[in-house]
Parts: sequence; structure tokens; C-alpha cells
Amino acid sequence: MESRDKILVLENSLKYLSRNLVFPKKEQDVGKEFYLKFAALSFSTIMFLVGSILHLAVNIKRKTYINLDLDLALAISLTGSYYFNFSYLKQIKNTIEIYKKLSDFQSFGAPDDFHVTNGKLNRIAKYHYVYIISAVCGLCIAPWLEYEKCTEENLELHIEEVCGLIGGMWLPVDLDQVPYKQLLYFFQVYSSGGTVEHLILRFKHVKRIFLDALRRNSRGQFKEAVQYHVTVTEMADMVNSSFNMCMFVHVLLTGAILGCVGYRLIKSYSLGAICLFIGWFVSMVMVCFSGQRLREESVSIGDAIYKSDWLTLNKDLERDLVLVLMRCQKPVFLRSGPFGYMSYATILTVGNAGICVSENVLKTSYSYLTLLSRTS
Repeated sequence: MESRDKILVLENSLKYLSRNLVFPKKEQDVGKEFYLKFAALSFSTIMFLVGSILHLAVNIKRKTYINLDLDLALAISLTGSYYFNFSYLKQIKNTIEIYKKLSDFQSFGAPDDFHVTNGKLNRIAKYHYVYIISAVCGLCIAPWLEYEKCTEENLELHIEEVCGLIGGMWLPVDLDQVPYKQLLYFFQVYSSGGTVEHLILRFKHVKRIFLDALRRNSRGQFKEAVQYHVTVTEMADMVNSSFNMCMFVHVLLTGAILGCVGYRLIKSYSLGAICLFIGWFVSMVMVCFSGQRLREESVSIGDAIYKSDWLTLNKDLERDLVLVLMRCQKPVFLRSGPFGYMSYATILTVGNAGICVSENVLKTSYSYLTLLSRTS
């Protein structure tokens, strides 16, 4: 029997997080040392954020508006990343508890497809890690590929933008002098540097136990399935308590970033802008896809029970069945604050910045593009 305190899910994801100092090597090691390492890693990259915001402010003050679109996208992206990191840190113990509950196979047994699904998610984690590294490499290589273009713009527009950096940066030093420029470039490279799927698997397992209890006309097994259903629903509530506001900020910022980066791509080709665009968009699609599947799987339990041969059940079990059907009519969501929940529809409504959540992402992005074009 496996210990209830041992995490058996998403091993690769947790290994990569641990490697980057954002998850403890052992789930019991959430102490002062872990928090200090996390804080040191986060604050060691703060100059990139400060420099980007200062660059944006200086350009606005000078009324040059050079690369305003990318400055906005980077400032928003970095600010959002810091929020995600510290929000995650605040909920780290709750997150570990979720993983422990998902790894508990003593109480209700293991889902039939656990090993297959967990193995699949571990492989996807590897692919996703490679994808992230590739995107970071693209952001790092792009400035050097576009170095000549940047110098030509400086001569043509009579400006003094520093070429060869991942994003615009202003600091009270001459960034074109050695070693500032080289140090900042590598500093920025350093800075750049399926819980829901397991819930879905658990809901599938709950459905199988419910149907098995109905097939056997066993009220005892049915009560066990009800208890299991309540436990999995509580796990979903824990996930929402950990990630609800992160999802809200993710939705809020993605539209703004897509709008700014989209404007840059309309003006001219930019490898860095493409990497930023793909990174945020793919991240949003992945989360929305899982959120949609979670909703559908939680509702499918009631549908499967309704389609079963419930007319042959004993009276006591029929009464229990009515209560379960009423509960299953309320879907389980991956929530995103005031925006509601993550689903396919969220992809169309993302990035509204709180103005009107019913408009789709194309309209929202277009509003950002229009604003930027008027200031150019």
C-alpha cells in the first residue's frame, strides 16, 4: 500500500518545478529555506521588470512612442508573471494537499486508467517543457537576428534604442557600453527562464462506481460512491481556492498582451513578438480546454445515471438517486474570478479588461490595436 502522504501524480511536472526552485524537493520541505530560495529567485529578476516599465515611461514622456506595443506587452507579461508566482507561493501548502488527495488510492481505489493517463500527462509535461525552452530561446535569439534592423531604425528615426536586448529597457546608465549591455542580455535570458486532468479522471472513476452500484442494486456501494463524489468535488473546490485569482489575472492580461503583440505583427515581422504571442495564447487554450472537459465530465455523471436502468431499483435507492441527480445538475468549473469559468467560450471573451465580458477576444484585441495606432 502506498502512503497517503506520498505524491504519485504529475511527477514530471513537479520535478521541473522543483528544478526551478518553485516546488519543494520533498512535499514536507515547505519551510523557511524554500521560501527564501523562492524569494531570492523572484527578486533577482526584478530589474528586468523595472527597466521595462521605465523604458515605457520614458518613451511616453519623450512622446517618441517607439516600440510602445512591445513595451506594454512585456510590462503586462512580467507583472502578471510576478503575480502568478507569489499567488502560487501563498497557496503552495494547499496545492501540495491537493496532490496528496489525488494520490490517495486507499480510500476509494485507483481510477481504471490512472497509470495510462498519468503516463500521458508526464509525456505531455516533457513536451511542454521543451516548448517553453524553445519559446525562451526564440525570445533570446530574436534580438540578435533583428539587430541590423534595429540599428537602421535608430538612424532613420534619430533615436537611441539599445539593440540586442530581448525587450526595451531604460536604466540611468549607458546601456550601450560594455559590460552593461552584455550582462543585461544574459540577465534577461535568466529572467525568462494536469491537476485538472486528474480531477477529470476521478470524476470518470466516480461515474463508474455509481453505475456499478446501480447495476448491482447495492445501496451500500451507492453511498460509498456518493461519499467519493463529495470528496472529488471538494478537491475541485481546493483547486479553485488555489488558482481562482490566478486564472482571473491570466484572462485579464492575455487579451491586452495579444492586442499589443498583434499590433506589432501587423506593423512588421518580429520573432520575439511571435514567441510572446504563441506562448500566451497556447497557455490560455490549454487551460480553457481542461476547464471545458472538467465541466463536461462532472455533468456526465448525472447523464449516465439518468440513462441507467433505474426503474428496477429498490425504493430507498431510488430516493437516494434523486438527490444525486439534483447535485449533478450543478457543474464543477475551473473558475476565473469575475470572468466566470475557463471554457471554450473564455477564449472568445478573454482579454476584455473588465469592460464587457461578453465581447470576444478579436473585438478586445482590435480595441487595443486601434488605441496603439492612434498614438503612433
